[in-house]
Amino acid sequence: MAYALLRCQDYEAAYEMATGLERLNLQRQALTAEAYAVAEREIAGLDPSTAPILIVASEEFQPGIVGLAAGKLSDQFYRPAIVIEQGEEICRGSARSIAEFNIIAALDRVSSLLVRHGGHSRAAGFTVRTEQLPALQNALEEMAAQELDSLQDLRPSLYIDTELTVDQIDWALQGQLARMEPVGQQNEPGLFLCRRCRVRSARTVGGGKHLKIAIDGHDLSQVLDGIGFGLGGQAANLRIGSLIDIVFHLEVNEWQGRRSLQLNVQDLRSSAN
Repeated sequence: MAYALLRCQDYEAAYEMATGLERLNLQRQALTAEAYAVAEREIAGLDPSTAPILIVASEEFQPGIVGLAAGKLSDQFYRPAIVIEQGEEICRGSARSIAEFNIIAALDRVSSLLVRHGGHSRAAGFTVRTEQLPALQNALEEMAAQELDSLQDLRPSLYIDTELTVDQIDWALQGQLARMEPVGQQNEPGLFLCRRCRVRSARTVGGGKHLKIAIDGHDLSQVLDGIGFGLGGQAANLRIGSLIDIVFHLEVNEWQGRRSLQLNVQDLRSSAN
């Protein structure tokens, strides 16, 4: 339906398809929230801050949702996370991992327990016979403990490519970055640090989930807009005129025929830190 919508030339038909897609997206969000609630219940007896890996299996998980739930677990607790749709004879699992633990390498090492598997270092999927599930869980927990228990203060890290000033952020830079596309796994987009940016405005969007911010560098500099997905909680700490250090990807925002540079904010902090 999404592909058909992109190609559709008829307004009424496009509107109907867009409405249908929005309805499906809301259903997906609801199912993901339900799956995540089940996952949280299943790990209630664990301390996610000390557990090397989070593995949950349940008959309540719906097909196609386990990957989204695993991603949310991994993002929240910064641990490898595996969510498994458990059946009578066959289980299907989806894994999301962190930089410090190569999940596809781990699954390769236990391939004798699996029916099939595939993926890459940060995300993978697999099928396992239900009778083999306890052995698989024990093996993965042992591997994760061996690789992660020795690491202190396990938390996300940002690997910044270079530091920029606000005045260096322009269309010429964006043009150079565009030559490196397509970006993705093993060809990450450029990540930049800009210090002592002045907050011009800050508010939440998306029901409070995301941060919409505008910054400049000094009285005569340009004003740049930024969006921080999942950073809505930061808005309450940002005062107009305060100085912040900001880490971002540079992207182009296109809206109603207008193109502008936009900072895709990955993290920020007070410049006083």
